[in-house]
Amino acid sequence: MSIQNALVTVSFDIQSGYTIPHIQMPVAQWFYARMPVQVGDRGVTMPADVFLGGASGLGPGTADFGRQGNLANLVFVPVSNAGWAGGDGNAVRLTGVGTSGVVLSSGDGNAVLTVNSSGMTLALGGAIVAAFSTAGLNVTDGDVKADTISLKAHLTSDVTTGSGQSGPPVPP
Repeated sequence: MSIQNALVTVSFDIQSGYTIPHIQMPVAQWFYARMPVQVGDRGVTMPADVFLGGASGLGPGTADFGRQGNLANLVFVPVSNAGWAGGDGNAVRLTGVGTSGVVLSSGDGNAVLTVNSSGMTLALGGAIVAAFSTAGLNVTDGDVKADTISLKAHLTSDVTTGSGQSGPPVPP
């Protein structure tokens, strides 16, 4: 299998007396949730009821009910595996590949959360707002608040000059 954008070229792993060529086809997925299909991922191919060339960008025209004389209406569908790691079966599980990790973004790309093996980064408007790692939380711009108490602008009570300790933060 090879991958180009959201299309895969499938090598069929099947015992047959026929030679089946490698075929480029779309992956059964959605623009809003695209999975990082990788070379070696297992799946099945399924025929669509109509020619997919215009819809997938692999050919011209508009779909019609005419059957194709080739395999141009196939779609690749990834298949799960019993050997995959478990987890909460009621939760969506996103697992990043390599160092890229998982990226969640708003439709306009203004808000982006990246989770990878280094930590988590939150960006707004192209600027990194916060980064979480084993070193802790780093807020690049802005403030961190616990209830109404600001980390940047809080005052403390019972201040003693010199080497003494101050009291707790004072709410605004």
